[in-house]
Amino acid sequence: MKPFNPAFLAATAGSLKVILSANTAYGSATLGYGPATATSAPIVAVASGGIAPYTYLYSYVSGDATVYKVGFSPNIASWAITTSTPGTYISIWKCQVTDDVGHIAYSENITITLDILL
Repeated sequence: MKPFNPAFLAATAGSLKVILSANTAYGSATLGYGPATATSAPIVAVASGGIAPYTYLYSYVSGDATVYKVGFSPNIASWAITTSTPGTYISIWKCQVTDDVGHIAYSENITITLDILL
């Protein structure tokens, strides 16, 4: 086991960042005889810097609150809406990453656009 090095901790904690595979995601569905569910393409968040391991939390920021996150793994998410009302639903989200010593970094906003078509 390596000895504790406070200089290493200070140097790496300040460099925690979140990188997204994209900052927009789109999905669509066509209404049939009942509600339709539109699901977006996935977004991947990747942490760098800081002290691994990392935890990921996607949070709603603004826009249509009926859009919800569906997860694949802690750092990969898609969003969906289930409705019988045609229209375009736009929601803004972001990803918070926390490293092993409690430092936090936020991604840029993620714009989710989901269309329910007739």
